[in-house]
Amino acid sequence: MKMMKKTLALLLALVMVFGLIACGGDDTPETTKPVQGGEVNSTDPVDTPAEPVKITIYYPDSSTAPFRTDWLALAEVAKLANAEVTIEAIPEGEYSTPVNLALDTQENCPDVIMFQEIYGSKASLCMNGGVVSISDYPEWTPNFNAMAEKMGLTDQVNALKLADGKRYIMPSLHESLEYSGGLILRADFLEAKGFDAPKTFDDLYEILKAYKEENPDSYPMVHYLAPYITHRMIMPAWGCPVGYWVPPYLGSIAWDYKTKTYYDTATSDVYREYLQFMNKLADEGLLDPEASADDVWSQKMTSGAAICTYAYYDQIAGLEAASEIEGFDLNLFLPLAGPAGALGENRGQAYRGLLFPAATAEREDFEQVVRAIDTMFYSEEAAKIWSIGVEGVTYNVVDGKIEFVDAVKNAPEGINKYLQINYGCGTSGFQSVWPDEYTLLKFDEEYAEIYAAASAMGANQPYAPEPWFDDFAAEEAGMLANGAMFDLVETYREQFIYGDVDVNDDAAWAAYVAQLQESGLQEYLDLYNEYRNQG
Repeated sequence: MKMMKKTLALLLALVMVFGLIACGGDDTPETTKPVQGGEVNSTDPVDTPAEPVKITIYYPDSSTAPFRTDWLALAEVAKLANAEVTIEAIPEGEYSTPVNLALDTQENCPDVIMFQEIYGSKASLCMNGGVVSISDYPEWTPNFNAMAEKMGLTDQVNALKLADGKRYIMPSLHESLEYSGGLILRADFLEAKGFDAPKTFDDLYEILKAYKEENPDSYPMVHYLAPYITHRMIMPAWGCPVGYWVPPYLGSIAWDYKTKTYYDTATSDVYREYLQFMNKLADEGLLDPEASADDVWSQKMTSGAAICTYAYYDQIAGLEAASEIEGFDLNLFLPLAGPAGALGENRGQAYRGLLFPAATAEREDFEQVVRAIDTMFYSEEAAKIWSIGVEGVTYNVVDGKIEFVDAVKNAPEGINKYLQINYGCGTSGFQSVWPDEYTLLKFDEEYAEIYAAASAMGANQPYAPEPWFDDFAAEEAGMLANGAMFDLVETYREQFIYGDVDVNDDAAWAAYVAQLQESGLQEYLDLYNEYRNQG
């Protein structure tokens, strides 16, 4: 595997550094601090060291905002914490491999790993001592504790505890269930042809079909980056979240919010209906058979080769600026209604965050490391920096109100995307606190209206609660998920959609169901229901 490594040293200014520091460093003393042993050494902050605390971090690098060594946000939060930070930016598509290797071996691994969730085999690893039980050290995370309480998320944070009663991640904290992405469609075409805003998937089909008739060489709907992005935004409305990268990330089963039980979604009738709908789009040339990289996707959307995609609101400004089509106008629409209702991508308010590998606790200055990370990612000052940057650089305060500087305000790609790319603000791999007051500043009134409307209609369901697996059950769940089952789900989904296997053929569907059952689907479902957390 080719890994793109970028390192960053931060102490008041950014300086390139080379090499990856092993967890704890070479001078780690022989004595270790217990990972899960619950006594905290001190309730008072440690004295601020004269020298900065050195911290190494794994970060999932995104193609939409590639990591840069000169990101202002990272430099400024490192100042706050008196930290010297080394970043290893790993392409997000390859991220899980080095992360799993680091946690499994505890060798040559970072002090902190960003953008993590705890489920399946990783839960077993946690309860067997591979990850620091950060809930054992509440006195060292005062900013995190205060922010969770301020946002009313203490209960959601506590729900992340595993069966041993301990929590192993510091999750990102979101003030609201954000509707940030979904159906993006050419509003100028709708207006020209007299279409109302689509409300159902049948409405969308008629719009795509009309565009195809006028533009026979087009594929009106195109995937952004990978099919799973489309699926994760559409499937909730059908009630069939299926796939490894589709929340709740369980592959073949999903959470029923009413009965508070898990159900088999990968072999359900409604999932088959979803596949049949997508197959109809593909069969009639309404769905592009290829997922497109960012630049290719952009070219297709801006040239008129496509008019519809599932992506994120902050990408609209860049597409509109790049298109030469007169009157080109893209809108983000509210979720379409499917069998389960008008629902968009599942979101959480306290989920996916950072963790400390067990080896980090062996450092003599472990407390300083934890306190520095708490300051860098969860303090009030850091929350503002990660959201909107630094006063005098990205914004000014005029008559008590925040106003972005002209370069930010007038950026053709939009404020949010410009801040991501150039300053590191709003990057989901780093930003860990998402206050509404700053989030909404970066978007226009149109988005504020969509945001409010989506919130009022309950467009985003929260993530399912983590099951209360013991370490043996977690390991068994991980083995089942990582066996043939997930591969079968992923492979068959695209084959059904693009006609390599006929989703309308009862025999073909029965063969698929039989293979899933043979892979352990029922055992997997039973295991999750046995240990379910009913919230």
